[in-house]
Amino acid sequence: MKKLSKLTNILLPMALTVTGFAQGGPAQQERPSSKGAVIKGKAPVNKDVLKVTLPKPFETKLSNGLQVIVLESHKLPTFSAQMVVLKGGLSDDDKMIGVAEYASSLLREGTATRNSQQVAEAVDSLGASLSASSGLTSTSTTVNASGLVENYDKIMALFADVILHPSFPADELAKLKERNIGGLGFQRSDPGFLGGEKMAKVLY
Repeated sequence: MKKLSKLTNILLPMALTVTGFAQGGPAQQERPSSKGAVIKGKAPVNKDVLKVTLPKPFETKLSNGLQVIVLESHKLPTFSAQMVVLKGGLSDDDKMIGVAEYASSLLREGTATRNSQQVAEAVDSLGASLSASSGLTSTSTTVNASGLVENYDKIMALFADVILHPSFPADELAKLKERNIGGLGFQRSDPGFLGGEKMAKVLY
């Protein structure tokens, strides 16, 4: 009994001491401020790169209603031109689906004065680029031309010729149909295409 009393006298003050330490504890430290901290692992950015100055366009409307927008840049001796018609595949008649896409594809295949080969040779001889595009889901049809400034007049004359005087030659149309039919046959053998087609039917 005396041993138990002595043990109690020893443990009780220890318990009181531990309890007091837990209740009081050290003063709570303040969280250090992150103000002015440098975030590491982030790529440096040159502020000058973020300063983008876009050229102011010149806009006018011709007597025929055509709107013209010109953006000048003299860094390189080249130019590019684009004509946009606000009609595309989405405007096709239900009985003529694909007519906009076919029409745009045939623009550079012949004009009233040039056949397909002559158009291609003229483009190559000028070191130019001439293209037209539309699609089944397009809201517009575009015709694009680009090349050296020194050939500007000749390239723009060719650009205007395919836009204003396309002949849509029957033999070139037949070739285009044949290529597209061949492309459709290839798609039918592609598992990825077939899977996407099935998925579209399920979703829509």
